[in-house]
Amino acid sequence: MDILSDTSKAQLIRISDKYAMPDYVKTAEILEKTAAEQLPELLFADPIAKQFPINDKANTWLSAAYFNENGHQIKEAVHYDMVKGNIEKAAAIYGILEDVRNVFSIEPDAVTKSITKAAEVLPPEAVVAPVEDEQALYPILSPEHVKLAEQHFIENMARIEPPVRRQIAVHIMKRANDFGHPVSRIVIKTAGFAMPDKGGIIELLNTIMSKAAEAAMIPAITGLQQKVAAMPVEQIDDSLLGELFKAAAASGIPFPELEAYGPTVPDIMLTKAAAVKLANYTFDAIKLAELPRDVFDMALGKDVVDTYLMDNGKLSAVKIAEVIPDLPMPDKLLLERAIINTVENQ
Repeated sequence: MDILSDTSKAQLIRISDKYAMPDYVKTAEILEKTAAEQLPELLFADPIAKQFPINDKANTWLSAAYFNENGHQIKEAVHYDMVKGNIEKAAAIYGILEDVRNVFSIEPDAVTKSITKAAEVLPPEAVVAPVEDEQALYPILSPEHVKLAEQHFIENMARIEPPVRRQIAVHIMKRANDFGHPVSRIVIKTAGFAMPDKGGIIELLNTIMSKAAEAAMIPAITGLQQKVAAMPVEQIDDSLLGELFKAAAASGIPFPELEAYGPTVPDIMLTKAAAVKLANYTFDAIKLAELPRDVFDMALGKDVVDTYLMDNGKLSAVKIAEVIPDLPMPDKLLLERAIINTVENQ
C-alpha cells in the first residue's frame, strides 16, 4: 500500500501519529490518484507498479513512510532494494535524505507484530495460517527476524503438523536467502532440502517397527524396509519419505525428517571467485558448468538452459554466474536439490 492506494487514508493517520512528519509534508497537498496517473513512470519509486510517488519532497517523504510500513509485501529482494534505493535517490535530490533515513530507522508495525508473535506460543489456528501470508505467520523483515522465526519455529515444532511444518521451514529458508542469512540444519532438513540418508532411514524404520502401536501397521513397515534396502539412495523420493513420515507419526515419533536426511555437504559447495549463491549454499560456477546438462534441464527446463546458460553447445560458467543468482527462489531451490542429488551420487 502507498499513499495512492490508501483510499480511506487510515494508514496516513497512523503514519502522522507515529512519525515526526515534517512541516513541508503537513502543508503539502496530498497527491490524488487522477493526478498521479498523469505522472511518468520515472516519478515513482516502483516504476513497474507505479507506486510510491517521488514527484516532490513531500510525496517522497510519504512514500518513504508507506514503504517502511508496507515494503515487506515485496517478495523479491532485488525489487525491494530498487524501490528503497529510488526513494533515497529522490530524497537526496530534494535535500531530505536525512529525514528519509530517519523514517527508515523506525520499526514498522509488522515487525513489532512479528516480534510479539514469536515471543508467545502460537495458537493452533495460527500455525495453519497460509504460509505465503507473512502477516499471518512469521513475518520476516530482517536478518534478525530470520533468527527469531527459526528459534520460535524450532521451539514449537512438536505442535505443528508435518506438512505445515515443512511449508514453514521452506518459508523461513526463502526469507533467509533473501537476506543472505544462514539457517540451521534442522530447518534445512525439515524443509526437505538435504540429501536423504539411507542409513538413517533404515534405523528410523527399525524404531518405527519397535514402536508400532497396531499389528496392522507391521506389513506396511516391513514393505518400506524392503523397498529402502533394495533402493539406491538417489531413488528415495518425496513419495517414499511421505510414507515414512506418516508411519513415524502413527508410531509417536515426532521429528522423523531429522533422522531421514543426512548432513553431507559436497565439495562443489566450496566458495570460490566464481561464487553462485542458490537457496542455502554457495557453489563454484566452474564446477557447476562441468555437471551434466540434465541437472539444469530438470530444474529449469530445456528452453531456459538453451537461452541463458549455453555457449557453443556447452554450459557456460560465465553465464551460470551471471544468470543463476537472479532466478526466482522456487527455481533456486529446485536447482540446488538437483545439484546435490547429482553430486552425492557421482
